[in-house]
Amino acid sequence: MDIRIKTEASDLVTEGDEAAERYIKARYEAIVPGALFVGEESVAADPALLPRIADADLVLTVDPIDGTFNFASRHPSFRRHGCGRLEG
Repeated sequence: MDIRIKTEASDLVTEGDEAAERYIKARYEAIVPGALFVGEESVAADPALLPRIADADLVLTVDPIDGTFNFASRHPSFRRHGCGRLEG
């Protein structure tokens, strides 16, 4: 498993984080084209996504592997997070 440090030793990203986020984003885009997709790894790569939330009609936020440190340590205490916000 490819594991990298983002900001500090306990803030990790794995190939699993990135692959899961790409998969979820592709599925969301097929179902709700035009929605703003904000994933943890997407924001790490492009922080300019965050200010766009205020003007978006539909926002889908995802953390595909919350608890990456546990996931990378092969500890079963991790989860997925997702939510949506519809303006109006």
